[in-house]
Amino acid sequence: MSVRRSASLAVAAIGFVTLAACSSSSSSSGSPAAASSPAKLKSIFFANPLPDYPDWATADKCFESETAKLGVKGVTQGPTGLQVNDQFVLDRISQTSDAV
Repeated sequence: MSVRRSASLAVAAIGFVTLAACSSSSSSSGSPAAASSPAKLKSIFFANPLPDYPDWATADKCFESETAKLGVKGVTQGPTGLQVNDQFVLDRISQTSDAV
């Protein structure tokens, strides 16, 4: 499997996890995120492959909502427009691994 395809699959998996967080229960005891300890997590990065596309824009909103609810600094970035730019997303993931 090529690196580009692997990266695309990883980004898609992150998106699905973010969307799952949006659909989870609003009670803190019932959500999977509440089971972990958000106090240990200082920040999290979401590499959004298409933030201008409506479904991915919703993923950004859900991500921001969940991180705010957990009190964790959430950073989301992606390319502008409606063209997938895998290298841009990979660059952001590489840069944030040390910065976030």
